Amino acid sequence: MNPAIWLANIASAHREELKSFLQDQKCDVDTAAGAMEIWATPPSLWDTPGRSQTLLRLKNYMDEQTKSAMLALAGSVDSKHNMKNGHSERLVAYAEQLGESLGFGEEDLQELRIASWLHDIGKIVVPESILLKPGALNAEERRIMREHSVIGENICAPLKSLRSILPVIRHHHEKMDGSGYPDGLSGEAIPLKARILQVADIYDALTTDRPYRGALPAEEALQILFSEAENGWLDASVVLKFSRICRCGRYFPLRGGTVLSSQKGAQEPLHQKRRPQLSSGVALSPPGWLRRCGTARFC
Repeated sequence: MNPAIWLANIASAHREELKSFLQDQKCDVDTAAGAMEIWATPPSLWDTPGRSQTLLRLKNYMDEQTKSAMLALAGSVDSKHNMKNGHSERLVAYAEQLGESLGFGEEDLQELRIASWLHDIGKIVVPESILLKPGALNAEERRIMREHSVIGENICAPLKSLRSILPVIRHHHEKMDGSGYPDGLSGEAIPLKARILQVADIYDALTTDRPYRGALPAEEALQILFSEAENGWLDASVVLKFSRICRCGRYFPLRGGTVLSSQKGAQEPLHQKRRPQLSSGVALSPPGWLRRCGTARFC
């Protein structure tokens, strides 16, 4: 089917929804005017270059708005799992540091930031009784919890702009020895961004208060990461790089929403940090941002 006709059919089927959407959003003048012309024109006459371009602009605009909504939805997971509030923001910071230290270019860093923010979006369907359980999960609860990575992939799959990060969302709980989930991948079959995300995810879980224990000191958390690498679960090279980033003074998270720069010994509230843009016009919405601290280079 001609793409213009396909898009026209979509617009026709959802004409009132699109009109209401544009009225509520700040859409550019050309796109809005073109959209109004389309709504006043029979669908059979829509197959012209100008109208096709308008439809494509509308699709791209709505895709971006949908992406923004997904980012906000992912932020709500932190609020739902309130013992880890701010988890995704901290994970973005940790993963970005790791990506930079491993030589990632801006495109790869952007994918890593967005994957870090969306990695747990599938937990939106996990009951709070499981998320906040103050003890070990039983077999059925583990099964439900383990579904979140595949559910997250499915939530993000319809958006073309997110398809490059789907493997990261799906595989961030795989283990180097193949004992992880959902697919039991091992070694370098696990995407590097997923291996980075896994190290950052575990570190943040260890250094954050949980229902069944308090936050661990940064050094103790790093030792646990090394132990898991020795057991064949984590990528040892990623763990080593992350430990060097922490120990050379980039940042150490503290309780109470602060970070400590070991270079200057100064504490700064998270809510005073800037909020990064993940894409055009899309900012991380929950309060607080863990930026780099100090002036040390990567070790």
